[in-house]
Amino acid sequence: MRESVGGSFGGLVTRDICVLLIYAGISLILGLGLKRFVNRISTKWVKKAKSGHLIH
Repeated sequence: MRESVGGSFGGLVTRDICVLLIYAGISLILGLGLKRFVNRISTKWVKKAKSGHLIH
């Protein structure tokens, strides 16, 4: 709210962007790291969904 009234403060903007980039990097690393694990676990469900014509 303060930025919309009085303008942005450079220090806060830089800090917020850095926090967002760190969060995005951690999320990307976790997502790529867990992809094989999730795919291995969900194999049975995908086969069942394909046999029931839920997935084409």
